[in-house]
Amino acid sequence: MWLTFITNCIGFITAVVLIVVSGFVLLKLFKIKTGLALLSYPSILIYLLTGILAWVTATSIFLTRGKTIFLFVIPVIALYLFLFRKSKHTEEQPIFNSISPSPALQLLKLALLLLGIYTFFFVISYDFQNNAWQIVHGDYLYYAKVAWHIGKHGVESAVFLPPEVTTNPPLFPYHYIELWLTYIFYTLGIASTTYVSLLLIVYPLFLFSIVIAIASLLMFNRGRFPLIQALLLSSLTGIYIPIYKHVHIFRYIDTFFINPWSYFKISIPFLFLASYLVISFIPRFKTYKYLPLLLLPLGYTTIFPAWCIASAGLLLYLWLRKKHTKFWAFLFCFVVCTASILLFYTFTATEVMQATQSGIGRLLTLSGLRLSFNITIGSFLQLGLLYAPWLVCIFFLWKESRKVYSVQYLLWQEPITYFIASIISGVLAWGILQTQVDTVQFITNFGVPASALLIILLLTKLLPNTKNHIVKGGILLLVLFSFVIPPIRHFTYSFNYPHHAVAKLKDFSKITAWYLPIKGSDSFFSLNGLSCISCNHPILYYPEFYSIQIYPVDIESIPSNDPHYEDKKRLLKNRAFEYYIRSLKSKGKYTSIEDAQRSLIREFGIELIITRSDIYLPPHLQALVKDSLEEKGFKYMILKKSEN
Repeated sequence: MWLTFITNCIGFITAVVLIVVSGFVLLKLFKIKTGLALLSYPSILIYLLTGILAWVTATSIFLTRGKTIFLFVIPVIALYLFLFRKSKHTEEQPIFNSISPSPALQLLKLALLLLGIYTFFFVISYDFQNNAWQIVHGDYLYYAKVAWHIGKHGVESAVFLPPEVTTNPPLFPYHYIELWLTYIFYTLGIASTTYVSLLLIVYPLFLFSIVIAIASLLMFNRGRFPLIQALLLSSLTGIYIPIYKHVHIFRYIDTFFINPWSYFKISIPFLFLASYLVISFIPRFKTYKYLPLLLLPLGYTTIFPAWCIASAGLLLYLWLRKKHTKFWAFLFCFVVCTASILLFYTFTATEVMQATQSGIGRLLTLSGLRLSFNITIGSFLQLGLLYAPWLVCIFFLWKESRKVYSVQYLLWQEPITYFIASIISGVLAWGILQTQVDTVQFITNFGVPASALLIILLLTKLLPNTKNHIVKGGILLLVLFSFVIPPIRHFTYSFNYPHHAVAKLKDFSKITAWYLPIKGSDSFFSLNGLSCISCNHPILYYPEFYSIQIYPVDIESIPSNDPHYEDKKRLLKNRAFEYYIRSLKSKGKYTSIEDAQRSLIREFGIELIITRSDIYLPPHLQALVKDSLEEKGFKYMILKKSEN
């Protein structure tokens, strides 16, 4: 266990150093001076972002021969470099030199931060009892598998990936930042498998960058102990409301109990937004601080309508203020980014997403047509209620600091306006055009990180200027309350979720295990040395999703005279049980998903279930799975390692 811990820890630190040094060298190569102390937090953040974008863009273009979403990063960065080089900068003293610690102390702090973040991820992903890796969430194993495939085949479009991948492809560009970094670190030999690369290098790297970004905001405002405060603020979530299960309006409450520590998928938009805030404070970059906003859709396309409207408002503002150079620069990049995104969704259309749709049609499909306007408004009302305690604290903070910062200064001289405009315009766009985004997706992907960072920005701006210790203490308690309870609830379903799932095995609809066909040469595949089951997606669902996928022994077990023979055969090949079950329920054929599952199992005549889960489930949990299945009349077999 210790050897595994130390080996992967060295790999993680090596990867971070590689990214930082790459960013530093590139900035030196283009003769860009940040005006920051070398080891200050903003400098490290800029090196991290530069290194990440450089490695991902170069690798994706090389391996895909130019057929990649990251093509649009090049004109944005090229124009940014051109405008930066064209601008006249006077020599200035590096920022933070007067308050930065010695290089040795700063390196020690960074090393401890890296070690702490790595330890957190190692603890949640390693089974100490059985000395083996466990799956934090089925999605992570799936994306580790996809990362290996896109690197091996050199394609981002799921249309060209192997059959076991195309049935559930990544839908958002942000996935490809994770996937390419995962493949890069695996290929360089820094990680032994793509799963280890994703969970023990890529996600910790993003979280490290977020903490550094928040620490940078604190340093710009001369905050004390910025790293400790950044660790607390990076855990910002909604406030826990114990009675939410009994209140209809809080039906999506779990969406708000997330942060980069407990829900790794919001790390990308969180990082982009936080980095934009930091860049806007750096004197040398402040002139063109809005250009990085163009990279936001690279995180999530669900923010596309809000991004378009907010960007149009910014363009109008620049034109009316006669800032024509900035206007044309932003407009050029805006057009390039929009065209690239539409082309991306044209080329990556799959059968699931209706391949006949155009790029615009697919984008609208991803952006909405799913929920009513009333539900969208209700969800934003939830957001307001959950963050109300924070807003009250911010009001008192501003009242304490009103002599230092006016409302006009906070709204117009800082990036806060962009966040407010984006969220409001998003609501208006979906309400007027009736192209609603999935409410949970929008608030998870954009609303939560944007609102959290808005609060963080205000706190880092106002906290250093208030003398009221009661207000400061109340905010600290609020942060701790927000930090402790939501992640504990989330991790109930996260790194401990196999135990949580097996506890409910008596309910057949909530069985959590691995299933696979008995026949076929592809029953198993090797994921870079990690033996896995050959299926389109890990079948380790959260129990509350009420979903289960079970594959029949043989397609030929379906009688040829069955009136639905072709439909069933197609479903079996695509392994689309969950979609099928949900569609049956929506058509009113069954009163519940559980009824549909049981009926589907009877129709397909499943007799034998084989599972290969000894890597992920301890023996006593496997025994519970076995007993539960045999009680229901299924034959059950556990494959040993030697039977691969």
